[in-house]
Amino acid sequence: MATTMKEIAALAGVSRQVVSAVLRGSRTVKFSQKRREQILELVKNMNYRPSIPAMMLNGKPTRTVGFLVTHMHLPIFQELVNGLALTLAAKNYRLYLLPVHTTRLEVETINDFIQHGIDGFLYHSSMEEIRQENYSIPMLSIMGGSDKFDIAVDSEYGQYLAVRHLLAHGHRKISFIGNNLNFQHGKTAGYRRALLEDNIKPEDKWIISLKWNSEFASQIERLIKRDNVTAFAANCDFIAVRLISYLRNNGIKVPDDIAVTGFDGDTYANSCDCRITTIVQPMQELARRSIDLLMKKIEGKKLGLLSKPVLLKPTLHLGDSCGCHVPKNKIIYWEGFPPTIENMNNFMKPLPRKLL
Repeated sequence: MATTMKEIAALAGVSRQVVSAVLRGSRTVKFSQKRREQILELVKNMNYRPSIPAMMLNGKPTRTVGFLVTHMHLPIFQELVNGLALTLAAKNYRLYLLPVHTTRLEVETINDFIQHGIDGFLYHSSMEEIRQENYSIPMLSIMGGSDKFDIAVDSEYGQYLAVRHLLAHGHRKISFIGNNLNFQHGKTAGYRRALLEDNIKPEDKWIISLKWNSEFASQIERLIKRDNVTAFAANCDFIAVRLISYLRNNGIKVPDDIAVTGFDGDTYANSCDCRITTIVQPMQELARRSIDLLMKKIEGKKLGLLSKPVLLKPTLHLGDSCGCHVPKNKIIYWEGFPPTIENMNNFMKPLPRKLL
């Protein structure tokens, strides 16, 4: 049988109001630090869990947040989920996670979360535009697929950084390649801006979208052999890894013959024999800032998108794939399996100005 707050209070020799105040982190009721620690120890040892239905009936916050995500297979989103959960736990909140893969499930999931009494809702959706004002709880859009969001990483600036770095290596003909570029407007804009700043007009044939593209092999061969393209900027690290493997299998050396950059900062980008120069997305900062913004919405009972969305700046991380000579990895394993370069190396030094 589940432990009740009344039982915790009886064992601690206090009222239910004191136990409730401790669990909510409230100081409206007076209690000592020693008493607080005693109550929390009892809660832990007796595996106490608050009754969500009872809290809903009493109109009290359930201290729960839902997160709907469509790209859980990507390491950077695993890092984001970890960051969100840890940040919420520090605030005595719990995170409920449900990956979805269809538009219908998106709508059903949001409604289910609301019916279960969550206090706020986070979502990353690239399937359709979610109109926050149509729902009864505060919501926060993280890195949405449309141009309407609350907080995101500046992908335009990130791709711009990657291409500017290739230009600094002397490359003039640079291809942009990705799995589904129809939804990569920011990255495509960053790619174009970097080239145009060097008075290079990017040609349409330099951009290769790989999804359902049976002509990709001939397109890549033509770019390299006929058009003299010497570098590829990939829209993500997964595509960069696959591209390097493909080029090598066809007798093309990276970076000797062709330079390659990635995007995301996945840990496997730093684990290959040809480590990828990539753009690191600040997932830990994104998690912290997202929770701060959602808490402000919850406290102010605000619905709808922020009037001014927040954009976080990514950073350039050097590897071998661009032609840079960087120190070799000195660690095989330390603790856990960090999904991103950001988490693997929390002491990344700023790049020398000459490399930017």
